[in-house]
Amino acid sequence: MSNIGVPGQYVFHTTGNISNVECETKGGFLSTPTRGSLYGGYELRLHGICFNETSYQVEIDGQLLTDCQLYAPLYITCIMPMVFGGTIQIRLFANNDNHPIAGTDFVTFVPEDNAELLLSNYAETTSKVMPNE
Repeated sequence: MSNIGVPGQYVFHTTGNISNVECETKGGFLSTPTRGSLYGGYELRLHGICFNETSYQVEIDGQLLTDCQLYAPLYITCIMPMVFGGTIQIRLFANNDNHPIAGTDFVTFVPEDNAELLLSNYAETTSKVMPNE
C-alpha cells in the first residue's frame, strides 16, 4: 500500500504548530546511517535516547569530535571523520564526564568506486613496470 504509488512509502502534510515533541527511546542509542565509508565527510545522526543535557561530547573510534550539533531532545548530528575500516565504536559523553553514557557500533567499509581510481591510474602504473620498447 502507498498513497504515492511506491509500495511501503507514504507522504504526509502537517500544518499548524507542532508542540510537545518527545524523543523515542525504545531502540536505545543508534546512529543513522549504521554503516558508511571509512573516508568520512558525511552527516551522522545520533538518536534513540533523550538528549536532555545542555552539551555532549561524541567520540568516534577514539577521536573526540568538535563539530557536532545538538538538536535537543531528539538527536545530535556530526560530520563523520576518516576512520579505520571494520566495526568501530561511537561513544557519547555528557557535560565533560569521563564515563560514556551511551555507545553503539558503526561498520565502515572502502567504497566500491575506488575501482575507478585504480583504473584511472592503471596506465601510469603499468608504464612504470613495463619495459620500454
